Amino acid sequence: MESSSRPPGATARPALAISAGASSRSSPRARRDVLPVFDSHSQEKPGNSSSLRTSVFYRSTPSFKNRKEARGVGALIGRWKSSCEFSRRFLPWVTLILVWFFIGYRLHISWSEGELRGVSGSRNDTSERFLNDIASKKMRLKGWLSIGGESGGQANGDGDPWIVTSHSQEDMGAEAEENPNIPLNEDDMEAMSEHTANKLGFHITNSDRPFGRVVGPFDHLEKRVFGTGGDIVKGRACSSQGRFPDFVRRKNFVVVFHELSMTGAPLALLELASKIVSCGGKVSAVVLNKRGGLYKELVQRGIMIVRDKYTYSYKAAARADLVIASSAACNVWIGQYLRHNRKGGERLIWWLMENRREYFERAKLLLGKPHALVFLSETQEQLWRQWAKEEEIVLSSTVKVVSLSVSDALAATAGLNDEAGSGSTGEAQNKREMLRDSVRKEMGLEPSDYLVISLSSINPGKGQLLMLQAALMLAEDVGDGGRMNLTQSVDETGAKIQLRESRKSKGTRNLKVLFGSVGSKSNKVEYLKRIHELITAHPSLAEMLLWTEATVHVTPLYAAADAYMMNAQGIGETFGRVTVEAMAFGLPVLGTDAGGTKEIVQGNITGLLHPAGQTGIPVLAQNLQWLLNNPEIGLEMGKRGRIRVNDVYREGPMYEAMASVFIDCVRERGG
Repeated sequence: MESSSRPPGATARPALAISAGASSRSSPRARRDVLPVFDSHSQEKPGNSSSLRTSVFYRSTPSFKNRKEARGVGALIGRWKSSCEFSRRFLPWVTLILVWFFIGYRLHISWSEGELRGVSGSRNDTSERFLNDIASKKMRLKGWLSIGGESGGQANGDGDPWIVTSHSQEDMGAEAEENPNIPLNEDDMEAMSEHTANKLGFHITNSDRPFGRVVGPFDHLEKRVFGTGGDIVKGRACSSQGRFPDFVRRKNFVVVFHELSMTGAPLALLELASKIVSCGGKVSAVVLNKRGGLYKELVQRGIMIVRDKYTYSYKAAARADLVIASSAACNVWIGQYLRHNRKGGERLIWWLMENRREYFERAKLLLGKPHALVFLSETQEQLWRQWAKEEEIVLSSTVKVVSLSVSDALAATAGLNDEAGSGSTGEAQNKREMLRDSVRKEMGLEPSDYLVISLSSINPGKGQLLMLQAALMLAEDVGDGGRMNLTQSVDETGAKIQLRESRKSKGTRNLKVLFGSVGSKSNKVEYLKRIHELITAHPSLAEMLLWTEATVHVTPLYAAADAYMMNAQGIGETFGRVTVEAMAFGLPVLGTDAGGTKEIVQGNITGLLHPAGQTGIPVLAQNLQWLLNNPEIGLEMGKRGRIRVNDVYREGPMYEAMASVFIDCVRERGG
């Protein structure tokens, strides 16, 4: 009967001997776990009776057939070996897929938020690379160009930077070493690449008239004279006096930059953040627009940059002891931050650095949310209070005026003495004179040249075009029609004639004008076009005009100058930190009688003031001529300006005023 259960044609295969005793003693359960084994390879012909006589042998089934035995350690080991075999085959591919997915995700985030250096607005964008080429001793400046295309007309003054093209010495000849400051002409502009021309949307051709020279940068001369570890580094050290260092030590701050251009608000916040770090505080920076040249400075000064300007930045601000926003242009970020942190205003200080109505309109709905509003000048505070009253806007309970100051680092290179700003040690004086001579020589200036500088961004609010019109009155003789086109009135024309007679009778020094901020994000395209048109129409302006790139290394420029120009238009400059910096170097200031400038400059004592607008052009020309004719009196004005800066605009009082705002904020919050 047993043989009938075999498959037809199969013969029994010999099996291992199993004792009859063991088989007979097997339990019913064990017998149920054995199966017949047939030798399927040994087949007989159909009908062969020997297949029916094949005996049946039994062997135990594998242990995994038994459910309880399958739960044992051996089964687990077997399964683990099987999974390992699978892993060895497929794990490398899975890992590779995950790695590529992660890289793609990070690239997407970086591109979308503008964090890829060299792609969106970091130090390595196109304009910065060209400007860095200029600084190289192996590069000769062939030409520049300029003027960037409009970038959407944002209210905060976004404009593409100027582009400067350069060519290697090998291509341009050995004469590059002998004369690095080569006159620029519009034919040279044609050397721009097609990419640059398309990006800028502005290309000037068909003219051979030069329109100025690009000089600098000069930071290598500053390092040669002052060194990298001398007065500059000491000036950034933390002072042990006052409440500021005691308060910021071991505190966590988040500072919000609306941009990284080398202009007033970003530079002021950079100095504050640097001082907090030097005094033992921790600073993280939220950067709303990474275009500009300060990214490298943030890293070098130990200021951490928050990964993004969205959710991550709101979380970082929520964990901070204090949050400091440096411009009315931070209004969007502040609004989103307060949405994510309902009580975030308790630790928020809004440092407002603008005085134009458009900035008030952007910020007005949030002016009551921060713990404190900080202004730069009394004039600015009065304006904002007046606008708020007109529109029934409630301001924060704490409103302070904290004027900007000369940093200790710059004061050290300027040689300011703690006791009297008019004097300095002989060693510091010798260093400044050495730096002055080196920079002026590299600029190509003669001892008889009188250099007036303006380091403001190039836009209508800073008045460079009006300054050139005033300089033109001293630069050339034009016909009556030309005079009327410039001055628009008989009185102004009469002033112009008087200036010419004075110049001819006294034989004054040669006027040279230097504009800084080439490459600044805040430069305005249309305004640059108007300046170019004026220079093209009056080639004599090109002979006196110098240009240099935006930089944080301003000491060489102040040292080389004879006077400073602050020609802010409209309601004037909010404060004008460059004004007090120039005064620290003993420069008389030619400024408009408006805004913060009239608070800083004492007319006919530390400088000369003139009205804003077209009516100020002949007055400015008179003041320029007066300084050219009386350089010794200009030096006396500069000395009095140094004394005023030392008494009023040093770093210590400013940080003490900020410390009082910080302490008040923490105290009211119960911190």
